[in-house]
Amino acid sequence: MPTGISVTASDTRSQFQNREFALERLLDLFEKQREEKRRQRLAELSKARRQKANRSRGTKRKLVKGNRKRGETKKLRGRFSV
Repeated sequence: MPTGISVTASDTRSQFQNREFALERLLDLFEKQREEKRRQRLAELSKARRQKANRSRGTKRKLVKGNRKRGETKKLRGRFSV
């Protein structure tokens, strides 16, 4: 399976040992990439689950309270009596 990833190793003078080291590094790199894809997929699923979740009663109450307060502030802006 061609991936376009190349790894080199020149740790020792032995070509055989360098090939073994390079293969180990390549396998580690594949494992890291696979784990990163898995983490990203789980993060996307978690984000979607959080976005779809309903707000709790307390949270809704706080939002409505804030909107009411903002509305009252806006009402006061337009009225000016002499």
